[in-house]
Amino acid sequence: MLNAEHSHERCAEVMRALKDCHANNPYLKFFGLCNDEKHNLNMCFRAERLERTKENREKALEKRKQIEAKWKAIDEE
Repeated sequence: MLNAEHSHERCAEVMRALKDCHANNPYLKFFGLCNDEKHNLNMCFRAERLERTKENREKALEKRKQIEAKWKAIDEE
């Protein structure tokens, strides 16, 4: 198991593919043999990041609504 697999469960298979490519091609990896696997991993990480960003934005908007409601209640008193 790779060290980062626990935090990137969706990308674990892609991470293993890159690790296997590097293990099976110790010298050719320096000449771009594993570039496709690396690109796939980058795209997987990007998708995770975009999803996290969307979730965080939704949480921030909800929290902002709650804060504005509290301020409105304070102003009405």
